[in-house]
Amino acid sequence: MAAPVLRPMEQGGSAKIKKSSSTAPEVPNSARPVLGIVGVTAFYPMTVVRTLAQVGYEPQPATIGPSLWTRTPGRYYPNLLSYANFLRKREGFTVLFTGLTPRIVSSLTSTAIEDAISAKIRAAIPDRSGDGDKSVRAKGLASTMYDMTVACAAKTVGVAVTQPLQVVMVRMICSIASEDQVYSGFFSTIKEIYQTEGFSGFFSGLVPRMVAEAGTIALSGTTMYLLYRIMESLGLNEEALESGSNYTSLVQLYMISLVYPLQLASVVTSASCRRLKLNIPDCSTWRGVYHQLTVMVCFYHSTSCASMPVCLCLNLVELNHQMIFHYV
Repeated sequence: MAAPVLRPMEQGGSAKIKKSSSTAPEVPNSARPVLGIVGVTAFYPMTVVRTLAQVGYEPQPATIGPSLWTRTPGRYYPNLLSYANFLRKREGFTVLFTGLTPRIVSSLTSTAIEDAISAKIRAAIPDRSGDGDKSVRAKGLASTMYDMTVACAAKTVGVAVTQPLQVVMVRMICSIASEDQVYSGFFSTIKEIYQTEGFSGFFSGLVPRMVAEAGTIALSGTTMYLLYRIMESLGLNEEALESGSNYTSLVQLYMISLVYPLQLASVVTSASCRRLKLNIPDCSTWRGVYHQLTVMVCFYHSTSCASMPVCLCLNLVELNHQMIFHYV
């Protein structure tokens, strides 16, 4: 009779049973555009309200109340949700989706361009550091710099190509605050911009937006790399190092807040035209707008401080191009 074959645990060994690693199911490429459209549409009312607040349109009066953080009394405008509800009651529900068409087209186009540019750069100039297949935490400085350079280059091209759609969206949203409805339609807005400002009018506010987007990627990537190196120098275990990825969202939120002045300057420059009567600096260049905003001390004006968490969270969702959602 043959001797029974003993399993490792029956032999007294200390063999460890490997845990089955379950990974989250990947979203098919065919479903990404649909998810992108749904995401952009769901958060778009906050984009409309944010843009109107950034160009100085405040239909509701400021109220006196305590600050969200310091609890000191002051004058504060209503938060974004209250702002959106006011517009819904006064103008109707559809006003919260003004300019949605160029926003959706911009998001889908930007994502496709960024993916294509990134793939072409990686194929033409591969990562020779040897860390290309490693996780973000395990990559060295050379590989991290390579990834950031590729991401910044792809984002810069995506922003440059979609800036005309960004300008059209901003003008359509700002028409809510103006008596002149020349920018009320998608194609009529394109025609008006071209006839009155020429081809260059479609690229108003391009430079600050481009610097802000690329700066967010570079600052976030550099900060996360330094964070991982500090955690390694402290001798933390593998599990603690893996948990470092949980700080990515917080780092991105902070970097978005740092570059917000440039984002604001871009929106205000895009909205600057003679047809729209808005409470914004009357300057022909983004540098002039930036200087005027500095003098006015209104960089962080997007309604009251109570709305800033909502603004930053929606900006983070917008920043992630894989989910295709775009500061609120």
